[in-house]
Amino acid sequence: MSESVNIEMERANSLIEDSPSSAGALPNSDDTPPAASTPSTPNIDDRSTVINLTLKKQLDKKATAILFMIYHLAITIFICSWVSSALAFDSYGIVGVAGGAIHGKITEDATKRMGIIDCDKLQEAIRFPDWEQTSVHRLKLRPNNLYIPSNHFDRMAGKSHAQAFKEGAYFVRTEHEKCIRFAQYDKFDASLASLGRVLHAVQDFVSHSNVIDLPESKQQETLKAIWDDSLVLPIELMLTGYDATDSNPGKPLGDQFSHDDFSKDNPNKNAEAKLIVQGKSKYKIAYGFAVDQSEQILTRTKEQLGRDDWLNLVKEFD
Repeated sequence: MSESVNIEMERANSLIEDSPSSAGALPNSDDTPPAASTPSTPNIDDRSTVINLTLKKQLDKKATAILFMIYHLAITIFICSWVSSALAFDSYGIVGVAGGAIHGKITEDATKRMGIIDCDKLQEAIRFPDWEQTSVHRLKLRPNNLYIPSNHFDRMAGKSHAQAFKEGAYFVRTEHEKCIRFAQYDKFDASLASLGRVLHAVQDFVSHSNVIDLPESKQQETLKAIWDDSLVLPIELMLTGYDATDSNPGKPLGDQFSHDDFSKDNPNKNAEAKLIVQGKSKYKIAYGFAVDQSEQILTRTKEQLGRDDWLNLVKEFD
């Protein structure tokens, strides 16, 4: 009996050894799914490679940003080198860099006095006449075929001071009438463009004349004459000479009151701009005077338009 038990036990052990569970694997069959693969864990060298690539990308971004800043700085310096031959209070600077565009800054100061904080589009409209009417020629800005002297109160060759003023004043009046008319017909983008040209011209008048040197009574006579052609202009008023056809437009040959010598377009324009009067440079005096006149033009526009049209126009400023 013990012998037969031993035989059965040997058979049982044999079956257990041949079973799938004993082998630790499923039977080989077409219906059997393959064993799931275990993802490999990256070694130390792989991690170092990833870190190095990440750092390289960050450094590349920083290098690109630095190169971008250097590029814009170079452009700004190049632009500033043009300004001596430009037409007016500078429109060519990059705002926030190297003083920015002075026309825009004058306008920003004027609008802030009226409680208007954002005026980016208005600043663009005011700078536009300079950008439109000048082109680069031999690395200098020069007037192009779109240039119109009256848009800047420039006195061309053969024109008297009074003639140049009257032409500039006529341009201001007609353009301001367009500004009002466009707004009344809900064409506020066109109204904004006209307002920009008006402000640009009057700001240029301050820089391109000796109005800040006149007695206050004469100043007021001159400013009123911009809006009323019937008024007599003070004989003391002079406008700077600027001849687009001359080899040196800002300093026409023989002109005793040239743009290059007597305009006050920027703080370092010339000796006249740097001249200190009662503690201020003439440039600073002209700048403040231009802000005052810009505010008065905006107030005149507001009064002529009425509340609703004015508010709709102001929406176009930014």
